[in-house]
Amino acid sequence: MKEYLISMTGTITDENGDTDVMDLTTFAEYDFNAEHPTLIYKEYPDQYPVNQKQDEFILNTITIYSDNKITLTKSAKGDIESILILEKDKRHSCVYNTSFGSFEMGFFTTSLVINADENQCTISAFYTTDIDKENTRKHQLEIVLKEKVD
Repeated sequence: MKEYLISMTGTITDENGDTDVMDLTTFAEYDFNAEHPTLIYKEYPDQYPVNQKQDEFILNTITIYSDNKITLTKSAKGDIESILILEKDKRHSCVYNTSFGSFEMGFFTTSLVINADENQCTISAFYTTDIDKENTRKHQLEIVLKEKVD
């Protein structure tokens, strides 16, 4: 079985033009031959409180439905936390659950470029988010999945 690494860079620009960049690189599973290709990776908290076990993580699944649509599902302890739908030229909304509570977010995707084959996958997305159609932020998401080379 092949081993993969996924690298993700998310850039968020708020209404004032302030930018925040988040990077993540971790191991991933990749099933290109599924009905809808999927990338699966685990996300761990930055720090582990004394009472938290290291086997507690968020399971992220990116599913490619077409050249114009992907979903990102976040699950923790078997429960779906949120499902983000990015579909070119469409607005979707989802309930986003956090440790601070739940809220509804809107997502409008202006650009989505997917290049995938059995050995690699790249996804580039530009979209905006809003909460109750206010506080719009611009997002750029870059995902690169490559076969792990020793």
